[in-house]
Amino acid sequence: MTETPQELILSTQLIKRQVVTGAVILGVRRIILQIILTLTNVILARILLPEVFGISGIIRFLILTLGLFANFGMGPAIVQNKSKLSMKGLQSIFTLLMIASIIFVVIIYFIAPSINIIYKGQLGDDGVFWLRIFSLSVLLDHLATISMHLLQRNLDFKKFTAGELICAVISQLSTIYFVINGWGLGGLVLGSLSGKIFAIIIFYLFHPWPVGIYFSYSSIKLMLPFGLNFQANNLLSSFNGAVIPIVAGALSGPSAVGYLNWAGGIRSAGMAPFDTFEKLLFSSVARTQDNLQFLKTLVEKILKFYCLMSFPLLALIGALAPSLIKIIYTDKWLPGLNTLYLSLLQGVFLLLSTIFVDVLLALGRSSEVKNISFFWAILQWILTIPLVLYFGFNGVVIAGILVSAT
Repeated sequence: MTETPQELILSTQLIKRQVVTGAVILGVRRIILQIILTLTNVILARILLPEVFGISGIIRFLILTLGLFANFGMGPAIVQNKSKLSMKGLQSIFTLLMIASIIFVVIIYFIAPSINIIYKGQLGDDGVFWLRIFSLSVLLDHLATISMHLLQRNLDFKKFTAGELICAVISQLSTIYFVINGWGLGGLVLGSLSGKIFAIIIFYLFHPWPVGIYFSYSSIKLMLPFGLNFQANNLLSSFNGAVIPIVAGALSGPSAVGYLNWAGGIRSAGMAPFDTFEKLLFSSVARTQDNLQFLKTLVEKILKFYCLMSFPLLALIGALAPSLIKIIYTDKWLPGLNTLYLSLLQGVFLLLSTIFVDVLLALGRSSEVKNISFFWAILQWILTIPLVLYFGFNGVVIAGILVSAT
């Protein structure tokens, strides 16, 4: 049903208040979350070798990327969809995700040894074991996904932020505990799974919904086109990012993956203002997609804020990088200094391109984003292999800068 002018004004005013409130909440969230993650990374970096981080990065990449095939983009489709969601629709999404997750875990169990062969045995028996265990993360994520995305759909970032922070604290403390007690790679996996287990309980308490096993294709068919295109975009982005664990891992070893992921983690601190409001951007644009004037103003203001906050922060991190590495991370991470410089430069281009991609997705133009991502993924692979052969693992980031600049 079409809204009347008066209803549209009231709806816009409500969304304005929710956006402002959400911005404040997400800002506080990001500060707290960044402190938690930074302290954890510093502690872990002083205990573990880059090779361990590299193997962990490979495992995470494999599971999170292959797990996209079991997702169908249903979470973002819940947020983007303009129609009222039915109980049968939510239960159909839940049932679909549960079946796909179980099949995924079984498949990973059987193909894990073959994956180790592809990496020339560098994962080892320990890596194969934890690869199988970490596959459960996809199932755990799907158990929590409906409540999480319903909160985002309603712009209820108070509860969403509270849930994220609680789960982050549990996950990071668990990781540190396991690593200090000698679990090594397993500590990184178990710590992550601990947070996901608590997320299922916490987010359901924050946004209960009638959980049930039911499936009707007609209940979700209107959301599937957006969801599948959204997921195709994620797959292409993952294929784009696969150059780190696949090319760098195969040609330069797990330590190279460790340096690249470490540099990307520090870069994320410089992009914290952007990461803070990315969820707010997608949700708010999706809710205001019929009000073009308000939408234009909203995007312009968010873009200016991102640039004013993130660009100076990235530059500051670059200026202090040598001292930060020696004092905080120790000299064993110094070989990654140039990687860090390049990664910070890439952050400038990533910020701008991601903003416009998020806006297109929120407007439902997932098919166009899929085509853009396909172009980026092909270009990334074409550039990465020769650049890695010439510049070493830093060639991955150089290729990323060139692709992001397009």
